[in-house]
Amino acid sequence: MSKASVLLAVVLAAVPVSVAAQNVHPTAGPEVRAVPLQGSIRLDGKLDEPIWQIAPAATDFRQSEPKEGEPATQRTEVRFTFDDAAIYVGARMYDDSGAAGVRTRLVRRDADAASDYLQVIFDTYHDHIGRLFFLVNPSGVKNDANGLGGGGDPSWDPVWEVQTQIDAQGWTVEMRIPFSQLRYPSTNDEQTWGLQIWRQENRLNELSQWSFWGRSETGGPPRFGHLQGLVIQRPPGKAEVLPYVVGRSANVPGDESDPFFDPHALDGRFGADATLRVTSNLTGLRANGEFGFHIHEAGDCSSGDGMSAKGHFNPYGKPHGAHNNPEHHGGDLPSLKSDASGNASLTADVDVITVNSGPASIIGRGLIVHVQPDDFKTQPTGNAGARSACAVIQRLS
Repeated sequence: MSKASVLLAVVLAAVPVSVAAQNVHPTAGPEVRAVPLQGSIRLDGKLDEPIWQIAPAATDFRQSEPKEGEPATQRTEVRFTFDDAAIYVGARMYDDSGAAGVRTRLVRRDADAASDYLQVIFDTYHDHIGRLFFLVNPSGVKNDANGLGGGGDPSWDPVWEVQTQIDAQGWTVEMRIPFSQLRYPSTNDEQTWGLQIWRQENRLNELSQWSFWGRSETGGPPRFGHLQGLVIQRPPGKAEVLPYVVGRSANVPGDESDPFFDPHALDGRFGADATLRVTSNLTGLRANGEFGFHIHEAGDCSSGDGMSAKGHFNPYGKPHGAHNNPEHHGGDLPSLKSDASGNASLTADVDVITVNSGPASIIGRGLIVHVQPDDFKTQPTGNAGARSACAVIQRLS
């Protein structure tokens, strides 16, 4: 039976107190409207869904560098749509040299790629102070930061998804940013957020911006444009889990007389990135806390409370127990433990489960975070309490 390595990073952050807007825009900024999502979006960076033809575009960028204030030489169109769970960004970065004009590099998250990029910045409270940064380059490398109190903290790693494409017209972006990862006013009324968008075109050393201010002027959130039309009908879930599965093949020389030598080894890695938000009305999740974490039978999160994921994944009918005990469910994983800052990390080798086909495959299964720790004794679920986050495990292509 193959093993899978589990890697999970969890960040818990207190919700900041909203600051009343006291700054006034010195000049009227541009406006764009987010529209409710009709249908669904397949996040592939292709922008071929009908909504991207309907939503109005943020455009008419102006250069910050090199020719300050002049129209950007390369057209940029950025559109916004939303559903109950997330805001989506669809962007087309035209390049008059086509794919050959795009400059990109593959680096680690939050690293300086020294490449083309698109950056979207939200002032979600519209207080002209705070901002949340989401940046991506043509290779899909993400960079994000939290500046809700001013400035920007690059250690903030929210769970969000993005796909990019490079084509004959330049490059494109599709983002999905869950509302659970954002902070904004609690209201059912239409919201207006501050918005700024930057585009870097490395080939031309050109930096352009949607809501313009000069390099010698005071900029930032008081000079942002406006994103209008957002109506968040109900509070989002308090957690977001993004599981991943990757495969690895090793072909190495060795001693073929050794019965343990495998010249063509295959294995897999299973893990998840997650961010949980601590709020005053979220029972059980806390800093210095412990939370049960399991793979469940069904890859179904439709119920809203995680119960549609059914029970623990248990392909061989074993009793519940710690993942390193001889007898345990295939879905039994170590609990998550948060420190005084609300951060938690988990790495564990587990057996029974596999990323290959067969009864022990975890592809398409559910992944659940509970509000209480697992005691690894109580049958059949470890007395871990309610389910606070649900995700479906999928194989990355």
